[in-house]
Amino acid sequence: MSAVCYEGGVGGRSRAGLRLSLNRSISEPGPATPITVSTPTTSKRFRLELIPSLPVSLPASPNSDGTNLSSALILNKVKRMSSDYFRQKLELFGPAVLAVDCRSFVCYNVSHVRGAVNVNVADRINRRRLQTGKATLVELASSRDAKDALRRRGYREIVVYDDSTTDLDRVPHNHPLMLILASLVEDEREPSFLIGGHKEFHSRHKDMCENSL
Repeated sequence: MSAVCYEGGVGGRSRAGLRLSLNRSISEPGPATPITVSTPTTSKRFRLELIPSLPVSLPASPNSDGTNLSSALILNKVKRMSSDYFRQKLELFGPAVLAVDCRSFVCYNVSHVRGAVNVNVADRINRRRLQTGKATLVELASSRDAKDALRRRGYREIVVYDDSTTDLDRVPHNHPLMLILASLVEDEREPSFLIGGHKEFHSRHKDMCENSL
């Protein structure tokens, strides 16, 4: 609500009502001269009127600005990769390609891309730890081999996938996929996003998947 202050008009005479009689000598004090002051019949009034505030466009908060800029930077840095092209990379370069599975540990155990490592940020606590910088990808890796793989540098490709995401532009900034990609970008890596995730890759290249059961 906006407050608007109005000043009311003043009724009666303002200056003409003040009469001073100066019938005495300047050099000699005389008797007190009566002063007649006419009091205005209406005093000043201030009326505080509340009017509905109009919608105003305000700049976004610093937090939301920071989130948008961060997401835009990640989207610019991350490459998109199809399932067929990913298979070609795996066949050509083998261990030089690191696949990062960001699904839950249970889903990873049921089926995952051959040789993929699992980083478990599916639960809210681990997501929060990664988002606030209180944990690294290495610390959240689900096995010692996965931790060692994430520490190594020099991969030709690092490909991150979730269950079935097809459009990275629609992924929220706090989604496991986006958090892992952001962490890799901040670590000066050049990750790729697997279009369609594990579901698409498994449907087209089931022979390139394995389980840990």
